[in-house]
Amino acid sequence: IGKFSGRAGITYVTPWGIAPYVSYSESFVPNLGTDNSGNTFDPSEGRQWEVGVKYQPKEIDALFTLAWFDIVKSNVVSYSYIDGPQATGEVHSRGLELEGKVDLGYGWDFVGSYTYTDATYRGTGNDVLDEEQGITAGNRVAGIPKHMWVLSGSYNSGPVTFGVTGKYTARVPVNVSNDWIADNYFITDVNLSLRGEALSELLERLTLSLNVTNVTDESYLGGIASNAAWIGAPRTAIFSVTADF
Repeated sequence: IGKFSGRAGITYVTPWGIAPYVSYSESFVPNLGTDNSGNTFDPSEGRQWEVGVKYQPKEIDALFTLAWFDIVKSNVVSYSYIDGPQATGEVHSRGLELEGKVDLGYGWDFVGSYTYTDATYRGTGNDVLDEEQGITAGNRVAGIPKHMWVLSGSYNSGPVTFGVTGKYTARVPVNVSNDWIADNYFITDVNLSLRGEALSELLERLTLSLNVTNVTDESYLGGIASNAAWIGAPRTAIFSVTADF
């Protein structure tokens, strides 16, 4: 099985640091596995339009991006803990992405992003099959939240590195029929790294690191795939010592 897929894009860079762009791409991906009846899945095909603008101001070290996307994929296979692998037909996704990266100086950096995704099923075109699988045109795609944002700040002075990241994920459907919706959640991660030179010349080859994920020990749905759904990792702390020779 094979198919030609194309990709094209164009960007115009203005003297003011603003760069509008537009891109178009196609995809072709064979679907592995079988459905609950043992039938193989047809390959998935897709097309994507993206229109956006990037801005890099001259006054500060920063980059800001705004993008709108529209994606249509056919023969999509979805997975859920309840229903297993399913040929859920055509899926339409469209949304908005915002991202900003700023170097604040003195070792401080900031990154923030927000994504809005409206991903819905269009069905297989077989009304009987859609009804059996609980697919209703307009239902949200399992595993894809409508809203998600990430904020991250870090400090790097050379021997000392410190960072904090917060991630918010809105409520998300767990199955194609949308009768199981997982709650929204907010996760905080912290990392700290200290080179030995900050303590003593005798320890300059050592680096001490501490990484703590899910600081508040939030309970959340970690993911959905291959006929399984699992709970996200609880609070986890990893301390490490690295020596350079």
